[in-house]
Amino acid sequence: MSLRASYRKLKERSSEMDGEISRAEFDLVQSVQENANLRSKIVQSPDKLQRVLEEKRQVREEARNAERLAMQSFEAKTAVLEVHTKALKKMSKHFDQMQAIHEQVNSAKSIEKDYKALKAKLSDDELMDKSLDAKLVELQMKAQQLNELKKLLEKERDMKGEEASKEYNAIKSEVESRRHDLEARQRKVESVLTEVDAITSKD
Repeated sequence: MSLRASYRKLKERSSEMDGEISRAEFDLVQSVQENANLRSKIVQSPDKLQRVLEEKRQVREEARNAERLAMQSFEAKTAVLEVHTKALKKMSKHFDQMQAIHEQVNSAKSIEKDYKALKAKLSDDELMDKSLDAKLVELQMKAQQLNELKKLLEKERDMKGEEASKEYNAIKSEVESRRHDLEARQRKVESVLTEVDAITSKD
């Protein structure tokens, strides 16, 4: 359940980042277009025009870099979502296995309880038929076998639980690492966009 909640939060954060990137790209394109319209209305010398063209090329290159960083960020988020999906499938599989083991253990406990009840009844009734004695021996053997089976199932359940916990911790660590990478890339994109805004505002 914790992993599903983390997955939903990461998915919401991914949608928010996509929206921010799209708005930033749209604002950048508008700024470049407005800048170009304004420059086209100004009478400039050849040298000044050359400088303006160079600045426009620089702004365009920075916009492309920002777009490339945004695409890399999107791809990284997609990879994180895939990791979450695989993790959820593995956890679901382990949960089903542990549920089956738990049901087998409960069944063994129920049979053991029936055996103890029958044993108590035989202790109170001294006139019980010899066939019941044979049945008691059979149930004792069966109870012993079930007890051994219960121990094995409990041991297997504990091992599965430990394995699932290790996988969860490993996946959680990987998700945290990817989240830090996404945040770093997001900061880099914001930094590039800030520099672009600064350049366009100077014009």
